[in-house]
Amino acid sequence: MVKPASLASSSSAPVLKRSKTSSTIPTSGSVGSIESRFSSPHSRGRLRTVTVTAAHLYRKADPAPEATVRPETPTGKRHILPVFFTWKSSEVEPSHLRPMANPILRWVLVAYSIWCCLYASTSLFGEYRHDSLHTSRYRTLNELSNTQRLSRTAPHQPPLASLQPNILEAQHAPIHAITACLWTTEADAAVNVRPISAVITTSATPGSPEHASLIRQLRISDSSKPQRLWLHLLHDSGGPPTSPNAYLNTARLFAPSKNVVLFPANITTSPVHVSLLQDRMQDRPILLTPRAPSSFPPFSPAPIALSRDYPVWCSERFFYGGDRLADWKECLWHIWLNQFGDVDFLNVTSVAPVVRGISPADRKIRSRLVSRFRTETCDLFAKQHMIRQEEGVRTHPAKQRWLIDFCAKTSDSVITSW
Repeated sequence: MVKPASLASSSSAPVLKRSKTSSTIPTSGSVGSIESRFSSPHSRGRLRTVTVTAAHLYRKADPAPEATVRPETPTGKRHILPVFFTWKSSEVEPSHLRPMANPILRWVLVAYSIWCCLYASTSLFGEYRHDSLHTSRYRTLNELSNTQRLSRTAPHQPPLASLQPNILEAQHAPIHAITACLWTTEADAAVNVRPISAVITTSATPGSPEHASLIRQLRISDSSKPQRLWLHLLHDSGGPPTSPNAYLNTARLFAPSKNVVLFPANITTSPVHVSLLQDRMQDRPILLTPRAPSSFPPFSPAPIALSRDYPVWCSERFFYGGDRLADWKECLWHIWLNQFGDVDFLNVTSVAPVVRGISPADRKIRSRLVSRFRTETCDLFAKQHMIRQEEGVRTHPAKQRWLIDFCAKTSDSVITSW
């Protein structure tokens, strides 16, 4: 149906006359408009159709209406008569999907789909293979040469050229056992826990009678159980002092098993306590202490059991003063930070080793070095934590609050020390 149109000026608007024989207007177009313009007194009236022509508005069976224009006095204005049409559902043909006519385009799409599948499969397999190689690198630590192992400590101090690793070496490594790692002097070389990886420092010159006598004594003392002892002899030339933690890291580096127990001094626990760790070894370290502390520091000479491939190694920067227990305390502090304070405990009876103390002046200098070390370690750990979060590794909010509080206390201790 055609809606009645209103004209802006009834005296000057063109008139559209419909045929008497047609009562309906077909809907083959959308919108049409008829425009009449008079630009000058001598111009003739023009009838302009926009968008839809008369031939498209009507069916073949219906005659087209006649459109006449009544002569008018020109006014110089434009008068537009809009004509609206409605769609007729019976005349709209449904569109059907046509098959792809070009075979080349079809094969291109098939090849692209196959390439996407191959690329996704290769990417997944590459990540799995990278993880497998990363894991196997830690499992084959015993296959590395002595030079490659000692390169772990070379950037921090002069290479241990006088080290003789594995002067006593068992033929079969107890992979599932727990190796005790420590360092001692030649005067205290008697040990009672097996298996053990020990660094023994000596002042004997390699090739001297004293050196041969020491090796002979060690072999005789270990003749009962030669398959459970790994000894590494380090010749002390009397030069600059070396960090005690460097000796512990060396013993840990040459340990034959995947789990170790680090002792700050000579072994002061019963072998029964060490054997109990085999059933409790998990992902987190275990402190062997007579009491379970709720905060740091724990019992300072307490040994700790962890994986040989644990990411934290004892810091070797504290060689000033040569205080073995003070160096060990910083090692525990670093592990405590890396675990967000989540460390397991095993109640054992241990005896504090007897070590020589340092002078008050040396202790003051050392406290400043320790404060700086803790501040730098906290900053580095916080940055690594932020990078892991950007990579999508989320951390529990409780651990984040613990890290902020723990490092804030460290910063306060730095201010008070200065």
